[in-house]
Amino acid sequence: MKEALTNARKYADASQIAVNIQVLNKIIKAEVKDNGKGAAKVKKGLGITGMEERAATLRGHVITDGSHGFSVTTLLPIEP
Repeated sequence: MKEALTNARKYADASQIAVNIQVLNKIIKAEVKDNGKGAAKVKKGLGITGMEERAATLRGHVITDGSHGFSVTTLLPIEP
């Protein structure tokens, strides 16, 4: 999540950044979303790639969306 906040601060030209963490039935959902300029095509750097690699070790996923500002959503399974 630190990388998502850093990216928003560096590149987004945003005035607001929201962090939302939810514990759902079988997953934890963490989203960092800004109201910045977004990106038609997401260019993954070391930060997002590192997030994807760490999430994958826990069988999780990272979803990026640059269509309305920019958001990074991490989904991690809750182990029984």
